[in-house]
Amino acid sequence: MNEFRYQDQPAGKIGLYVVGDTRRAHSSSLAGSYSTPARRLTPRTPHAEEEVMIVESGRGEIFCDGKTTKVGPGSVMYTTPNAAHGITNTGDTPLVFYFVKWTSRPRG
Repeated sequence: MNEFRYQDQPAGKIGLYVVGDTRRAHSSSLAGSYSTPARRLTPRTPHAEEEVMIVESGRGEIFCDGKTTKVGPGSVMYTTPNAAHGITNTGDTPLVFYFVKWTSRPRG
């Protein structure tokens, strides 16, 4: 796990477990992360990859494509490519979550 910074402030830790291409995807990554209490961990920005995020523990809010949803253990988020999204720790304990991002390769 390495320190993760948001707006030049420590926001938590991130560990990248798998990064690279697969047979059907490129720019894929699998990571785990946690944020310190009362911190936004990721900006509300879009990126080209699809993404699934799974909350393991803690409480927070996920902003996804214009909607904010309260999340806790077992919550799952999916976002399409280029949809603005981000996660904020709203609790008083670390928010632990995992995410997978990928860009599908064209068929053919």
